[in-house]
Amino acid sequence: MLYSAFPTVNAAIGGHANAFGHIKWLLNEGRDVSIYNWADSLSNSGQNPREWIFRVADLIATHHSNPSIEIATWNGDGAFSPPVTEARGTGPTVTIRNFAVPGAPLHYAMGQLWAGSSELAWDTPDVLMLCHGHNHVVGTTIEMVAGELLAAIEYFRLAHPGVPIAALIQNPQGSNDAMATAFGAWKRLEQLRDVTLIDGYSPWIAAGKPLDWYMGKGVARGVIAGKTLTVSEWLAQPEQTIAVGDRIGGADPNTCVTGLGSGRGGAGTYTVNRSQDRPDTRLKLYDSIHPSDTGIEHGFVPALRAAWDGASPRPCAGPDSLLSPVLDPALSLLSNGDFASWDDPLGLPDGWLPQGPVSVKREEVIRRSPRNGYAVSVLGTEGGCAIYQDVNDYARMRGRPVSLLAWVYRPAGAPGSVARIQIRAAAPQGGTAIATSRNYALNQADCWVPWCISGLMVPADATAIRVTLFHDSAANPASQPALFQSVSLVPGYLPRGLTG
Repeated sequence: MLYSAFPTVNAAIGGHANAFGHIKWLLNEGRDVSIYNWADSLSNSGQNPREWIFRVADLIATHHSNPSIEIATWNGDGAFSPPVTEARGTGPTVTIRNFAVPGAPLHYAMGQLWAGSSELAWDTPDVLMLCHGHNHVVGTTIEMVAGELLAAIEYFRLAHPGVPIAALIQNPQGSNDAMATAFGAWKRLEQLRDVTLIDGYSPWIAAGKPLDWYMGKGVARGVIAGKTLTVSEWLAQPEQTIAVGDRIGGADPNTCVTGLGSGRGGAGTYTVNRSQDRPDTRLKLYDSIHPSDTGIEHGFVPALRAAWDGASPRPCAGPDSLLSPVLDPALSLLSNGDFASWDDPLGLPDGWLPQGPVSVKREEVIRRSPRNGYAVSVLGTEGGCAIYQDVNDYARMRGRPVSLLAWVYRPAGAPGSVARIQIRAAAPQGGTAIATSRNYALNQADCWVPWCISGLMVPADATAIRVTLFHDSAANPASQPALFQSVSLVPGYLPRGLTG
């Protein structure tokens, strides 16, 4: 197990739990430091480009204690590669485990990998670092993104109380504004949940998202006629193909690929977003997500350096997990969210109603914790089947945010569309506000996982608030049930765990 150093209660200093200040304090004390980096593809490369956690290592290496730095990166085959020495010093050793999984959101690791080869469940690091955002913003709202980030952070804090957390707000996407949602969600967590943020988003916006700040993918020879790009030759960088979202240098400003024609990554036709006429010419294509070294050096490193330089060395401890079972069920806006009141074990739990042809039963074996009431098993015969509850005190929540937490269990073999949760605040004239959790990562089967929606704003003229627990949102429902336990709805932006 990794060595972890935390201040005692008497030694702890109140206020903002600055993760970089905690690292400096440990190094000043001559102590080794362990860092866990929970990340996506913006942190898995040490060279060309040198990405997030490696830039963090470069800064830590400048500390006057002259530390040695070792990084072990996830190899994609279910294990960490042997550690690589990034800096060799005469002082303490900084060990970084770099769990960087390309294309994966945070909740990818919250299933079987959690207590498995990721080692997230078992070893308590001195500092947790996060590098996520791009894989959370497709088709989502800030309530959904903040909920996903909170679910992961609070799940980690439940296992590792007090660990300071730092996170990179990733760069904007070149061809759209989707990352504005992640920016808003991260800023919310900075204010409410004591996360040290490195703003790698705003500098890119201020600079106008320069093309060369994004990774170059290759050079295409082709013609643009109207909105059709015809590529006759594709000179690619290693393992790079033309894809939707790629930006095009040498065309009109802000031109990007929006669709595939006969081209499937190489020569062929593609649709672009701006109508123009370009004769046979060479066009340079840029990734819409992944930064180049130039982008990292201009868009990330100054903010990272400012955060490091501005951090005062002091011991820090983060707050307790929101998932800790401390909320009295009577204080939830839902009645019987712990399913403890259930007169008919073959019927519905008290206070809940069916949506569609749905079979519901009391689950007494597969439960996250017997102390937290029963689990409910929901199985529908058509898409959208669910159980739901309308909030009695909805009028009191008008003009205020509400947050939802549910522990969910998806059996092995069930698709990711099983076990979604939703808040719906109905209002007249198209003013209804809805937030629904996304599909689960496939490796989350046979595991109890928290799912959250953070801060859905209830319209001032709301006529109802409904919480829905879906079996399967797909048109052809799965044969496996969805299980739910310990469901709470509370005012505000922060979901809360029910007490046992």
